[in-house]
Amino acid sequence: ADVPVGTCLSGGLDSSVVVAIMAELLRRDGHTHGPRTFTAVYPGEPIDESAFARLAAQQAGASSHFVYPSREGYWQTLPTLLYYQDEPFGGPSAYAQWEVMREVSRHVKVVLDGQGGDEVFAGYRDYRVSFLAQLLVQGRIGSLLSELWRTIRHAKDLRGALAEVKSFPLFVLGNRGRRLLYRVRYHREWERSQQELIL
Repeated sequence: ADVPVGTCLSGGLDSSVVVAIMAELLRRDGHTHGPRTFTAVYPGEPIDESAFARLAAQQAGASSHFVYPSREGYWQTLPTLLYYQDEPFGGPSAYAQWEVMREVSRHVKVVLDGQGGDEVFAGYRDYRVSFLAQLLVQGRIGSLLSELWRTIRHAKDLRGALAEVKSFPLFVLGNRGRRLLYRVRYHREWERSQQELIL
């Protein structure tokens, strides 16, 4: 590109590969600097992958930029985020992406991202559960039991195993049952969010 280019870097496989490839291409073109990377950091939280992001950036010779999405920032930004998103979204990751892109806009005009890799490689839990439900519908009970056993075996404990398969009924119920479960689930989430607002 004829403008500065950067990349988002979560510390996961997809974005780390993008950073590594960018660094190699820059080296081949004779650049002495690595790519510019942009990372959301959650200090002390289980979802924080910044240690991996720092390692990937260091290996690539990248100049790193970090943002720290917060609960306070979320509530302050939410009206603007809702306006520009212009459609429902299922979680706070849209806010984290907003903060990352705001930082990106201060430094580069073009940014690459590893977004979509989880979808391509079936990295989300629901993809696995969908596969299990498909085995049931096809009557492949032996394969279903085998896959369930593998799922349970790789979980840390019983609670983790149950978390892995808790959405299974959604994939085997008809549309009517699914709508009912969603209504109950999102009604509870709505009530919980209202309680958090009061606190």
